[in-house]
Amino acid sequence: MENKWSKSETCNGIPYYINHYSEVTQWDHPDLVSAVSSLSTMDNIHFGAYRTAAKLRMLQKVLHMDVVNLITVRMAFELHGYSHHNDSVMDAVQLYNIINEMYHMTKVRGRSTLRVNRSSDLLLNWLLNLFDIQRTGCIRVLPVKLGIAVICSGSITDKYRYFQDLLANKTGSIPRKMMTEFMHDVTQITNMIGESETFGKGVAASVEDCFQSALGQTITQDDFHQWLLSEPQTLVWLPTLHRFSAAETMKHEVKCSVCKMHPVIGLRYQCLKCFNFDLCQNCFFTRRSSKHHKQSHPMQEYCLSSKSKEDVRAFTKTVRNNLSKKHGRRIKKKYRSIEDGYDSDDRASDNQDAELETHVRLSQMSERLKAVETQQPPGLNRSDSLPPSIKSTRQSIGTATTDESRYQERRELEDLIDQLEKENEYVDKS
Repeated sequence: MENKWSKSETCNGIPYYINHYSEVTQWDHPDLVSAVSSLSTMDNIHFGAYRTAAKLRMLQKVLHMDVVNLITVRMAFELHGYSHHNDSVMDAVQLYNIINEMYHMTKVRGRSTLRVNRSSDLLLNWLLNLFDIQRTGCIRVLPVKLGIAVICSGSITDKYRYFQDLLANKTGSIPRKMMTEFMHDVTQITNMIGESETFGKGVAASVEDCFQSALGQTITQDDFHQWLLSEPQTLVWLPTLHRFSAAETMKHEVKCSVCKMHPVIGLRYQCLKCFNFDLCQNCFFTRRSSKHHKQSHPMQEYCLSSKSKEDVRAFTKTVRNNLSKKHGRRIKKKYRSIEDGYDSDDRASDNQDAELETHVRLSQMSERLKAVETQQPPGLNRSDSLPPSIKSTRQSIGTATTDESRYQERRELEDLIDQLEKENEYVDKS
């Protein structure tokens, strides 16, 4: 903190901050106030899931939770006797000690520049703003664990498993009451960053959707896990956050068709209607476009660098979308729609379906590698933007291709065109 600020505590151990120049006090750490105010710079992101993910990613870095993994979080709670007491209550001092333990273990394991006490103050402040806004000094253990698990580093699957472990009762099932508490606690996170209109509603509808196939008032852990993997609309920002952070330093050897960035850094978006049209994440988020590309066109998201097989499949989809009147009429949603509880403002409800039609789950990446051609078809001119090592690999593959395989590929393309023409004739008649 600046010299004009100092930290003090109430009689029950809750920190507050004193400005000696203006002689005022406040609950919030000055650095956290500055970070939260800077979140408004993300409001130009049109899509709610990406806007929420970008804000949480910024907070994650400010709190230095991007270097604290889920294993460390679980160990810290276990060391302080809170491995299973999720229904109990802790005070601010106990919570601070657990947080400080997490950061200390992280620093010992290689993060030597981590400022443990400052990071502990910031994270405690953030958690109190979420779950003890009145500063009573009594915080329930379960929401604290959920909040820390959301903002820490770790795979999305591990976090889902941790969630179900926290919610399960002694019989191993998850009661409806715990599911309701889970949804309520998690939505506090989006509410605090100004996304209540987008994701802060629909708690009851989400619970009903999760329990729609349940016979009673409980569901199995596996059913809950599968529901999370289906990416329900109210929680779609969480896997988006993980893709957003995973692609942060990723370089794609293509040029953005709008701002001309090369290479594209971060998430990359390829149009499945326009040939050879790519967008960087900034242009996609702010809906920048070109003369011929339309916002309604289907887009393919790339979190990691694409492989030749993925390029071939994307090209095939583009051909289908251009030649067939049947394909591309209705794009299947890539998330689980929650119908009730969403009376959002214009921006939040401005075709959230259209936004999330472009949302591609990481769990589907392996599926894109199945049943695709191994050789780049004519017309997919991406080799000019690839590094020499990849170019040479593709040239060697082309050289090794036999006349028979080329003949077979030609036949397959001709069959595809014939099939699309028949589909067009059928659509015209209908």
